[in-house]
Amino acid sequence: MSRHDSPTNAAQSGDLVTLDGTRMTVKEQRRQSFAWQLYDVGNSAFQAVVVTFVFATYLASDLFLDAAAVAAGRADPNDPVYLTAQAGSQQVISGLSLAAAIIVAVLAPALGRATDGSGRRKFYLVIFSGVTIAAMLVMFFVYPEAELLAFGALLLAIGTVFSELAMVSYNAMLSQVSTKENVGRVSGTGWGLGYIASIVLLLVVLVLFIQDFNGDAPGSGLFATPSGADGAALNIRLTVVVSAIWFAGFLLPVIFRVPEAPRRADVPKVSLVQAYASL
Repeated sequence: MSRHDSPTNAAQSGDLVTLDGTRMTVKEQRRQSFAWQLYDVGNSAFQAVVVTFVFATYLASDLFLDAAAVAAGRADPNDPVYLTAQAGSQQVISGLSLAAAIIVAVLAPALGRATDGSGRRKFYLVIFSGVTIAAMLVMFFVYPEAELLAFGALLLAIGTVFSELAMVSYNAMLSQVSTKENVGRVSGTGWGLGYIASIVLLLVVLVLFIQDFNGDAPGSGLFATPSGADGAALNIRLTVVVSAIWFAGFLLPVIFRVPEAPRRADVPKVSLVQAYASL
């Protein structure tokens, strides 16, 4: 199939022409767009479980404070020792999160320009997503110890940077799987599936690992997984591992179903430095 077939000829043959000029059948376009949309389902695991509701909350909890400070806080929530320890913990997390945000703000626009038309959109999507998933898996080793707070916050920052950079390539791939007529529907459906998936995944891990169904008995979730300081927060660490597997599973469709975009001869190849000048 030629990438230069006109929309008129494509319409006459029953095919579609995507935004980047690729001609394909209606059935194939639906398959590729659905595979692309499923990536948002996978990425929702990092955004919902790691960044928003579970892992980041775990890092900010008293589990990562010095035992003496926690004891002081139990006796008096306004104890200066306890409040100072809390503030120090938040400073570590927010400092690394701010650094991650700055890195994304600096790199994302230039990366998008440098890879535009390079024929490596999917390559970077897979690499950046792979780093994000690897960071999630390593989070399993972030035990509830004050000495591991900075390590956990660093993994969170690394995952954030590479997840956001992956989204640059993901959004660029929209032109491969949609047409002028359905680009809004394809994009919106992907967002909607990701939103629903985040709720579903949160409910699953809540029931399996987090919610206390056991009363005074140890453990949390249906599996009575060890939790809290005494259980080395195994329930939280397993939740992140399950989320990483979820992400990896929903990354596969876009790998196998959506082909890499061909290199565009009409788009000059530029380095990151040249991309900044171009921007």
